[in-house]
Amino acid sequence: MRGPLIAALALISGTLTASARQAAAPTLADLLSQGAAYVEAFEAQFALAVSDEDYEQVVTRWVGSRASTELVQRRVTQSEMVFVWLPHEQLWLATRNVRSIDGEPVVGSDGALSAAMAPTADERARRLRRLRNEGARINIGPIGRNFSDPTLPLQFLAAPLQPRFAWTLTHEETLAGVATWRIDYEERSSPTLIKRGTLDMPAQGSVWIQAGTGAVVRTTLRLDDRDVRTHVDMDVLFKNEPKLEVWAPSRMSETYTRAGAPRSAISREDRVVCTARYSNYRRFDTAVRVLPATP
Repeated sequence: MRGPLIAALALISGTLTASARQAAAPTLADLLSQGAAYVEAFEAQFALAVSDEDYEQVVTRWVGSRASTELVQRRVTQSEMVFVWLPHEQLWLATRNVRSIDGEPVVGSDGALSAAMAPTADERARRLRRLRNEGARINIGPIGRNFSDPTLPLQFLAAPLQPRFAWTLTHEETLAGVATWRIDYEERSSPTLIKRGTLDMPAQGSVWIQAGTGAVVRTTLRLDDRDVRTHVDMDVLFKNEPKLEVWAPSRMSETYTRAGAPRSAISREDRVVCTARYSNYRRFDTAVRVLPATP
């Protein structure tokens, strides 16, 4: 009897362990609620955060008549990156002050970020958008863009915006040594949050949330613009920044792909691959000076 009894006890133990794991698993509603609370706190903790950004852009072209992909252009920039929460618009505005391009200093970049920090919210947003558009002009490749913002998908978790999306809890996954839960999302409302002119561009992708804290450890975003045959992928990894008390962007990868005209005799694909790395986080103080993060 000893052998069957041990087997039976082992079976019961395994069942209880599986049940305990199942009971401990958070629900989709729990994670979305925790994510919304985290994003609300993030708005306060991360507002007026500044980082250094190293940004590489690589443009390639594949043409069906050739056997290999051609490197068209490469550019490396170093910038100050400021993240500003605009409460009156309920969105993040990420702005680059480009300090150097391919190792050459940008004339007039000294003090440009401080000059953009006007005392009123409306004027501050106007100046920062102008600075952002100036920075976007140094982007290379045939695909225009000015929304390279690693915090963009975080906004989708805000409580007022969550109903615009269909959310699906998929599985548990360990990232950066942290147990997270992956949730897929798909925008269902129109007009969409991201548009090209009047054209809707529904967002879809995934977020990885730490249960309990609601911290977002990774996000992905996919966009399709069928009119110009363009596809966008964005993947952002976050790291814990104790000095700012949030998980801040550490690396962003973007891929912009555009296919040639469908009736063209020769197939063609242009691709822009961008990689950004963020470091040296600090804040603006009330005197509109850049300060190092508190040790």
